[in-house]
Amino acid sequence: MSNIDKVRTLTVPTFFLCGRNDRSIPSRHTDRLFAACSAPIKVLHSAEYGGHLDSHEADDLYFDKLKNFIDAAKAESNRQLDAESRESLGMTLAERDQGGDKKSVEALKTHVNRAFLLVLLCTTVYTTLAISRHPRGKRHTTGVSSLPAGLAEATEQLVDYPHMEEQSSGALRNWEFVDDELPLHGHLNRAEPGELAELTEPAMLDKLHA
Repeated sequence: MSNIDKVRTLTVPTFFLCGRNDRSIPSRHTDRLFAACSAPIKVLHSAEYGGHLDSHEADDLYFDKLKNFIDAAKAESNRQLDAESRESLGMTLAERDQGGDKKSVEALKTHVNRAFLLVLLCTTVYTTLAISRHPRGKRHTTGVSSLPAGLAEATEQLVDYPHMEEQSSGALRNWEFVDDELPLHGHLNRAEPGELAELTEPAMLDKLHA
């Protein structure tokens, strides 16, 4: 690869130095290399009285120009490093934030699941205790067994009053009343308005026992 092809691929700051009195490498050759160079920062210094390896005049010294070149190259390097660092830092922060968001969501899901399980457990315990304290289908006969035998039996019959009512109503349906045995309200229904004053309680009792 020729020198001109090499400088066309350069991507770093490059400093070109040549002597106008150089008899080994003509200065015009250095000019062509400088023009073809693709470096982001490039500087050319041609020493007016310089030879191939040295310069014979103080004006041909290039130290100040070289120092400025180094400062410019360092500034460009720092700028690129800062840009890369900011980009890398931005990606790092974004990844960290994304990871933090995922951790926050997972932590929230864990808390919700634990709270749901706790509520479900409390509800189950409360329901179990309520069922054990009030069993379904148990008849309330508290105190009946401690009564005397006859009174306890009568109390049991009173508790089962729908059955007694059914027997009583059936017996009344089979009973035939005669005129003297009609209930009190039957006499009141048949009495004339002027006779109501005579239907006092003693008179009714006498009539019923006559």
